[in-house]
Amino acid sequence: MPKVWIDALTAKQALIAGILSSELRRRGYECIITAREYDYTVSVLKMMGEEAIAYGRYGISREEKAVYTLERELYLIKYFVRYGKPDVHISLTSPDATHVAFKLGIPSVLLSDTPHSVYVNPLTIPLAKIVIIPSFIPLATYKRISELPEYVRFNGVFELMWIKRLRPDVKDIKRMDLEPFKYVVIRTEEKHASYYHAKYSEPTSIRDIISYIVSKYSQEIKVVVFPRYDDQRMYLMKLAREIGNIIIPRDVINPVSLYSYAIFVLTGGATMAVEASLLGTPSIITFPRELHVVKFLKERGFPIFQLSLNDSLSLIEEIMTNHRKWRRDTRDAIKELEDPLPLIIEQIEKITSS
Repeated sequence: MPKVWIDALTAKQALIAGILSSELRRRGYECIITAREYDYTVSVLKMMGEEAIAYGRYGISREEKAVYTLERELYLIKYFVRYGKPDVHISLTSPDATHVAFKLGIPSVLLSDTPHSVYVNPLTIPLAKIVIIPSFIPLATYKRISELPEYVRFNGVFELMWIKRLRPDVKDIKRMDLEPFKYVVIRTEEKHASYYHAKYSEPTSIRDIISYIVSKYSQEIKVVVFPRYDDQRMYLMKLAREIGNIIIPRDVINPVSLYSYAIFVLTGGATMAVEASLLGTPSIITFPRELHVVKFLKERGFPIFQLSLNDSLSLIEEIMTNHRKWRRDTRDAIKELEDPLPLIIEQIEKITSS
C-alpha cells in the first residue's frame, strides 16, 4: 500500500489535507498528515475528522522562523527514520516538509498559488518533482527562481476542492449563536508573513473597520472575526470587551456554512474571500499587492473585490444597504472551473506507480 505524506501549515492547507486524504484512502493509499500548531490548522483537521501529528510553532521574527523551522525539520526526520519513509510528500510549498523530503529522498508534489511568497518559493519549488499551479498565474511572477521544475496547470483554484464537496448547514452557524444574514465575517491580515511588510505597530490594521461596522450596524448584525496570531487575538478580545457584538471563535466550523449565510466577508489575505465568492457571497480583499485570482474570478462573475481599507468602507455600506443585490448564483460559473483534485491524484499515482 503506497504511503502519502501531507503537510499542513495553515487552515487552508488543512482543508486541502482533509479532502485529499479522504480521496486517497478511498483509493487504497495510506495517508500521514503532519501539521503545525498554529492558527486554526489543527482545529480544521479535527472538523474534517482527521488526526494529525502536530508539531511546530509559527515564528514571528526572522530568527524565530529559522529556529522553529529547523526544530520541526529535525522532529520530522526523526519520525520518518523511526516509523518509515512515505512514498511521496505533498504540500502547499511547506519549507519544513519539502526540505525533509529532499534530505530523505522522498519525491515532492507541491501546490502553489502564491507567487508573492518570494522567500518560501525559492526554498521549496526547485526541490519539487512536480508543481501544480493555477493557469491564471503568470509563470514569470515566480521571481527568484531561475528555472521551474516540471509543472502542470489547471483552470481553477485550490479552494474548489472543499467548496464542491462540503455542504452548508444552518445548524453550524446556530451553534455559534448566529442567524442567517445577520452577521459578517472578517479575517485579519497576514502581518507576520515573510512577504508582508507592515508599516504599522498595531497587531492588526482591521480594527477600525470592525469598530465602524459595530458602531453603525450593531443593532442589526454580529461581527465574526478570525485572528491569525496570538497578538491579534488578544488585541481584538480587548476590543470586543470594549464595544461588544464581536465573536472571536476558538474553533472553526464548516466554512461553506459560515460563508453561505454571511452578509459579506472581508479579509486581509485571500483564501476566505475566494471561498466565499465561489459561494456567491460578496467578498472583499484588503491585501496590499495585486492578486491574479481576483481578476480571474471577477471576470467569471464571482463577487470578489480587492480594495484598500479606506475604499472598502463605501462598498461595505452599499452591501449593507441591500446585500441580496450583491449576492450571485454561482452554480453555473463553478461548473466552468476545473477541480484540481483529480489532477493532484494523477500526479501522486504517477510517482507511486513508477
